[in-house]
Amino acid sequence: MCERWAINREKTVRPTFIPPLFRRLDATQFKQNRLFSIQIVFRPNVWYSVDGNGVAGSDKVLYRTPVNPNNDSRFVFPIDPGAWQDADNGEMPAEDASEIGIRGFAWQLPSLDEFARVGVNLEQPPQVRTFEVCRFLSEVAREQLLATYQDRRISVLPDMTQLLQLEEWHHPNLAGGDRARSSETFRQLAQVLATCDVGLYCPSQPANTDWQNWPEGGRR
Repeated sequence: MCERWAINREKTVRPTFIPPLFRRLDATQFKQNRLFSIQIVFRPNVWYSVDGNGVAGSDKVLYRTPVNPNNDSRFVFPIDPGAWQDADNGEMPAEDASEIGIRGFAWQLPSLDEFARVGVNLEQPPQVRTFEVCRFLSEVAREQLLATYQDRRISVLPDMTQLLQLEEWHHPNLAGGDRARSSETFRQLAQVLATCDVGLYCPSQPANTDWQNWPEGGRR
């Protein structure tokens, strides 16, 4: 459910096209090595594609393209296996489902009032869809869904230390024609990585990484 995308400073920064539920960004450094990673949280059963190829299923997946060998994508699945989704239609929760397991802890599936309380408006109430459950969980179980410290360090050299961690930022809309090279966010992050000066990250644009800013967020 969570993808981690690490990019070497000497390669082009390419944020994802896929509208996720939410994200977290980390920047790390040691001597001449610079790296940042974006954690991207999707709903269960997502199919992720890079350059026309797909990756899904395993919790130990490494994706590295020949075109850009410094891109690592690793997937972890914090939602435990269970019968909370309909066996015939994963877009819907099972009718008799009452809870969902996240990292070994049981979360009660929300009532209609609880959805509304966190700003998740059901499209066809009282019917609930899987992506709406995941939007709810992104509001109440953010830390449990994000990668752990150990997850984040898989592709990071032991001597590298964290420079910066962002919970929100202004993300370019690549599907709408924006480009990372023109993004204030990623231009400033490139400067932070090049100089190790976190003071160079001083955005003027409002953050937009919450799923509510992306109509398709969490659907795919």
